[in-house]
Amino acid sequence: MRAFTERYRANDILVLYALKANNNLAVRRIFHQEGAGCDCFGVPELWATFAGGADPQKVVLNGSNKPEDELREAVKLGITVTVDCLEELEMLDALAAANGRRIPIHVRLKPRLEGMEGVYGMFSDTVDVAHVVQTWKWGMTFAEALAVVRRAQQSRWVEPVGLHCHVGRQTGEATPYRAQVHAVVEQAAAMRDQTGGPPGCSISAAASRTGAIRRGAGAKRTLRRSRTTPRR
Repeated sequence: MRAFTERYRANDILVLYALKANNNLAVRRIFHQEGAGCDCFGVPELWATFAGGADPQKVVLNGSNKPEDELREAVKLGITVTVDCLEELEMLDALAAANGRRIPIHVRLKPRLEGMEGVYGMFSDTVDVAHVVQTWKWGMTFAEALAVVRRAQQSRWVEPVGLHCHVGRQTGEATPYRAQVHAVVEQAAAMRDQTGGPPGCSISAAASRTGAIRRGAGAKRTLRRSRTTPRR
């Protein structure tokens, strides 16, 4: 982790350790002491994250189809929530308003990966990588994400601060992730031009299931506002 953050220091990298990689609380505490945040799926992972040590400003709740109790816990803790659809945003907005707490959000995209048509991954011999991301993965098209950001900008209780995209394990090579970063940065620029935000200024990476920095299989990358840029 030190090597990764040092290499990308100019980009203000924040490592989000995926708790599912290793939920040992001692391991979680070490990552916290080293300055890492955490990528969580569900309430039990949130509890374990804070039991091991965590800064709420560096914790993100991910996961599709989040029930109300998960979102309520996220509001209680004051962490960032990755939003997968407009309905989820509306639920989160109501919970945040009821608690009088403004919650930062990431908007999850599923962009088309240029050059991945006709490239098949480890999960299907009939559906190529480009279509896997478009049809199997959670997230929103650019138009859907744009509507979510505009709706969030109308609320005083949710604050769009970044974009999220999950490609998952596909070919075991770096090519899908290069296409992912290119597509998300392109959409981030278009969204900034049309809405004024969220400005994706840096990329934070979560840890892989083996505990290494996620740059390959199962990578989750999030375009976030630089910490040198004041929030609106």
